[in-house]
Amino acid sequence: MEAISDDILDREINKNFLRKYHHDMREPLRNISSFLQIIKMDISNINTHPMNSSDLLYYINNAINCLSILDDFNNSILNYTDKNQNRKPQNLNLIINKIVCLLSNQMIKRKCNIEVQDDLPLLKCSAIDLFRIFKNLIENAIKYAVCNELIIKISYKDKLNDNIILLFEDNGKVLSRETIKEIKKTLYEDSNNSGIASFGLPIVRELITKNNGSITFLEGNSGCAYEISLLAL
Repeated sequence: MEAISDDILDREINKNFLRKYHHDMREPLRNISSFLQIIKMDISNINTHPMNSSDLLYYINNAINCLSILDDFNNSILNYTDKNQNRKPQNLNLIINKIVCLLSNQMIKRKCNIEVQDDLPLLKCSAIDLFRIFKNLIENAIKYAVCNELIIKISYKDKLNDNIILLFEDNGKVLSRETIKEIKKTLYEDSNNSGIASFGLPIVRELITKNNGSITFLEGNSGCAYEISLLAL
């Protein structure tokens, strides 16, 4: 009976995993399709409305970046069942660059600039989980920003035992007391919070915990700020 229960649990975990990653894979696929459609239209109208080379290169590079993201997803699915896999060192700077390319249109609309400290420490985490963690945090900041120019900063703060502490902060919105309460509830309590402030945070919390890390909300800031602890190389 116990074996059957374990089997059912494993199936549910796998279904949940595939559902989430299917959802996340759709965005880079849509972007690749859009970039190729733009390039196709430019080639079709080359005599009337030619695109300059820098714009063309921009769309090609973004399509290539999306393919790289899909390759990361593919590798994560391949390695998912290997619970004892050796984690390869992950370069967070490269992962953030991929996210910036993927979200470039949203960032332009919201006048968003992401400032990432050079040479962040290597992390012993899943590459695709890191991608999803920071993509959700950045999208959250963009979605709810009320400032004229959004600035997101990602930097190294400290090292504690085998973990490094990263600081994620933005100037997007002065948070109300109620919003802060909602964020804390999402991060620190076992609840199915679906309020505005929790947008993306349950996923972030789940993925950070899965990678033996933690996330802490920092109060007293002009915007929204988190300390993120993750396993270092």
